Amino acid sequence: MSTLTPRVDGATPLNRKESTALAAAENRRFLDLVSTLGAAEWSLPTDCPGWDCRGLAAHVTGMAQCFTGFRHLFGQMSAATKATKSGNVEFIDALTGAQVAARANRTAEQVVAEYAELAPRAARVASRAAEPVPTSSTCTRATST
Repeated sequence: MSTLTPRVDGATPLNRKESTALAAAENRRFLDLVSTLGAAEWSLPTDCPGWDCRGLAAHVTGMAQCFTGFRHLFGQMSAATKATKSGNVEFIDALTGAQVAARANRTAEQVVAEYAELAPRAARVASRAAEPVPTSSTCTRATST
């Protein structure tokens, strides 16, 4: 059996209670922000190259939906994997593209309302995950026998 062990010099891994509280705060802050956007602001660019506010909100909403349960998680992951078979698109681009496309015909208000519904559900599911999320993308694989 192998496990991933985060390796971050001087950092203490978050426990489940801390990571759940941080996720809830992040969700609230994002919802507060997108709720204040005016109609013209939805088409403004973000700090992410190629993304406007609407696309970013649609993607974040899609990710929240992804983590509300296995049906959505596996459905989105499976569709993105199939899209990569052509070799013309990377997995993450297929995933985020599908999330944005799924919300293309929704109003900004509908995207915000969907996020407001999904984010707490996604946080509840994440809080019940078997292991807390590593605090770093730098992990070492430890193998036990």
